[in-house]
Amino acid sequence: MGITQLPIPILGASQEKIKELRNYFHSLEIEDLVLVDFSTIAQQSRTYDEYEREMYSANEDDLHYVGIGICAEKKAINKATGSLSLIR
Repeated sequence: MGITQLPIPILGASQEKIKELRNYFHSLEIEDLVLVDFSTIAQQSRTYDEYEREMYSANEDDLHYVGIGICAEKKAINKATGSLSLIR
């Protein structure tokens, strides 16, 4: 048995598109928005303390996103991600 029985689509996007989506969803006033971004800093950090230290000292240009998890109303997600292709 897995963590969830709900389908989770995985869509492909460039680092720039992921950053654009992140900024877009942050600009919306969606009450139940859950946004989790994954950066190269997170990938390269060996401990949470190291990650926290690197994130604290990073500026926006240092953040290169490799993924993003978005949980929000379906309409908002579809509007923002409708042009992205499904990864198979």
